[in-house]
Amino acid sequence: MKVILLLSALLYAFTARADIHVIIYATCGGKTGHAGIAVDDYQIKISEVRTGGKTAYRKDTVATGFVQYFDLWPTNDEYKVSYDKDVEATYYRLPSNRWKRLLSVRTLAEEGLPHKEGYPCDGIITLPNSKAGDLELAAYLERKRDAGRPFNAMRYNCCDFVSEAIAFAARRQVFAKELVYKQLISTPNRLFRELRTWDGVQVVKDPGKKVDGSFFQERILGRMIPSFINF
Repeated sequence: MKVILLLSALLYAFTARADIHVIIYATCGGKTGHAGIAVDDYQIKISEVRTGGKTAYRKDTVATGFVQYFDLWPTNDEYKVSYDKDVEATYYRLPSNRWKRLLSVRTLAEEGLPHKEGYPCDGIITLPNSKAGDLELAAYLERKRDAGRPFNAMRYNCCDFVSEAIAFAARRQVFAKELVYKQLISTPNRLFRELRTWDGVQVVKDPGKKVDGSFFQERILGRMIPSFINF
């Protein structure tokens, strides 16, 4: 009976719905843009169950209401000299430990990231997942951190990191690339527009027209012409 109770509890805990949260800083207003990914955080809850005068212990995987946030940044500004140059990457996992400020979808929406960006994000979109899928994705993201692939603005940027994680979790291709200098590169705006077309997604924070523009238009052409000319 104890084994059956434990198995049924674990089966329920690992098949209930959970979510993947994609965080977007749109390419606009003179900023390059950024993409990150958050996974629901869980803890194991142990409770006593009495059946037929016997006591068993049940383990449940319970969402804490907080999230683990992952993203990729270039460690320095060397990439600005050449967009197609490999530079050292910094892989963040926040909070880094239980003593740090806990993160939630609300804090990401209202306060922003507690590292590089000190202002609220532009958009959040949520993809349905499962608890088992969340734990599997978190382990996948940890492996990506350990691998430490260099940052490359053209071939492996923050948006590529997030796109690969979503493709792993959703078991489907993610198209997040737009044409820049005759080369396709991943951008946060294009990623958001792609995910918004998927079934079952929920736009938690709508960036509105901020994601309509392209990287080429806003970051390259925008620097070549006077700022008083609007696109």
